[in-house]
Amino acid sequence: MVNSADKALPRKPLRILQLVTRRQHRGAEVSAANLSSMLCRYGHEVVFLGLYPAPKENPLCPDGCTCLDLQGEKDSPFSLNRLLQLRKMVKSFRPDIIQANGSDNLKYSAALGLLFRMEAMLVYRLISMPSFWMGSSVLKQSLYKVLYRRFDHVVGVGKMAIQELQELFHVPREKCSVIHRGIPAKPNDKYEARQILLNKLKLKQEARLLVCAGALSPEKDHAFLVDAMERVLKENKNIHLVLAGDGPEREALSAQIKRLRLDQNIHLAGYVKNISQWLAGADLCLLSSKIEGVPGVIMEAAMQNTPSVALE
Repeated sequence: MVNSADKALPRKPLRILQLVTRRQHRGAEVSAANLSSMLCRYGHEVVFLGLYPAPKENPLCPDGCTCLDLQGEKDSPFSLNRLLQLRKMVKSFRPDIIQANGSDNLKYSAALGLLFRMEAMLVYRLISMPSFWMGSSVLKQSLYKVLYRRFDHVVGVGKMAIQELQELFHVPREKCSVIHRGIPAKPNDKYEARQILLNKLKLKQEARLLVCAGALSPEKDHAFLVDAMERVLKENKNIHLVLAGDGPEREALSAQIKRLRLDQNIHLAGYVKNISQWLAGADLCLLSSKIEGVPGVIMEAAMQNTPSVALE
């Protein structure tokens, strides 16, 4: 993965600490989980560690990995106690590689490298466009320049994100790579998948199914889809929108749906384990996100021969 003159990788199975924000079924975490499972299949030892406690229902735990979480919910931009917990985990596991996913993990893993002697190689996985969460703060940009210097390598899911990273934070090209996102191949019979979905939702055959899969979080902008459905249903009452996923916006979305009297045509499905089957049964996949890296759900929908509509 990385070449480093002073930190050559050993010719043996690696010990890898995969650090995610939370062990939840969200795009960035699921991608890290798929990678971790594959690494375990190749004989490497992986600890899949949540920076914050996992959700009580359906915590993400990739096959073959040791799954753990640091204690205590997020109550400040940076916690010394959380840093010390992470340090204790690193001393106990003694990883060859620490891969950090997401901006909170960037701060904690970089601080770990700055404040303590480190044997592990630090790799950061860039999961979206840096400018989205950076804003216009010059002070914040200067701080992140310092943090990025501590990493041995940065991996991005697309060329544009890596180019922006290099421009904003002056990260050398030789320390950056683009590794395109992959997803597991799970083909489904479309007719069978459609019937299963219709039965679950108790809908008639003439129903037209739109599926939006993803965490119910602000950046996904599901509220926009709910508003759009109010107008769409004036043209066709047989259209049904399925929001597959869970998250902090669920209550607000539920209230919005009830206020607009759309509860017969918009379905909050919650966490869906076999999302590929739901995408196969859909007539259309929707994505309303304000920001994405490389949205895996569009790739999954394409694998099921289901077209997608996304906002630019």
